[in-house]
Amino acid sequence: MREWPQIAPLLETRGLPKVDHMMGGRYVPAVIDFFDRQYGLNQGGAAPLAPDGVEDFEKWRQKQKRHS
Repeated sequence: MREWPQIAPLLETRGLPKVDHMMGGRYVPAVIDFFDRQYGLNQGGAAPLAPDGVEDFEKWRQKQKRHS
């Protein structure tokens, strides 16, 4: 991505790990954690959305038969 050199410093101000010059790059697990937090995926194992109720598979099967 050609825009990355301009985007990376902006993301670093929000917590993106900086390049470790001794190692020659960013620590990948920390980068993944940063983006997981950005997108709300790092909730400590909690599902990002609340369950919407008990599934009724029989009702779903009946709908599938009608649309076939």
